[in-house]
Amino acid sequence: MRVAVVWLIAACRFDPAKAEQPRDAQLLIDTPVMIDVAPPDGLPDDLIAYYPMDSLPMIDATGHGHDGTCTDLDSACPTLGSGVIGSSYAFANERVDVTSGSDLRSDSGTVAAWLAFDTLPAGNACPFGAIYMQSSNLDTWQLCRNATDWIVVLQETGSGLVELPYMQPINAGDWHYVAIVWTPAACTFYVDGQLAVASPIGQLLWDPTGLFTFGADRLSSGAIDVPITGRIDELKIFNRDLSQTEIAAMMQQR
Repeated sequence: MRVAVVWLIAACRFDPAKAEQPRDAQLLIDTPVMIDVAPPDGLPDDLIAYYPMDSLPMIDATGHGHDGTCTDLDSACPTLGSGVIGSSYAFANERVDVTSGSDLRSDSGTVAAWLAFDTLPAGNACPFGAIYMQSSNLDTWQLCRNATDWIVVLQETGSGLVELPYMQPINAGDWHYVAIVWTPAACTFYVDGQLAVASPIGQLLWDPTGLFTFGADRLSSGAIDVPITGRIDELKIFNRDLSQTEIAAMMQQR
């Protein structure tokens, strides 16, 4: 928790000659105390990264510095498209990378975003995830979609690779609010504020040199893999497991 030192007001001195002045007249300064300081723009403390997707380059609105970079600043950046709130990032074989930080690699967490596939994928297409930089191209967590299913892909202690599929027909261009919630014991996936699938898991495995990717996966060579043709908006990463009620409330903030 971030704190700052401020000074406690012990008393106010009233001067009749200054009675018509603003109320913040003369203050008597006393002893210092510690109080909480709100994150930038009043954002919650447990919000570790927030991408409104309203401008390029991709800036982390929390001020934590988890900004994104394009794979090729000349030719492989997304464009701005219509979003749920303001603009979105429109992807068509592009990718944005965010370097993993220790505060992003939390034992419990939530990632939530608006997502629209402008062209429905025939095979797997993966809009965002936390990936390993190892040659095996593992995924700490990743969301993918194919012609019929959503798939949450996880790499955890114990059984290793875990896939959570959820069959749901969708239409091209329709927005859906998706959220992945994990703890050291379980993973839950929500679509449009409703429980889609949940499964017991072990603790997720993180690679300190890994990346968070948006718009596509990343092969160990750096090449783009399983890209989407679609849009992402209002992506948020929290360092705790949000409840279904909290996720549904975020979905209504539009």
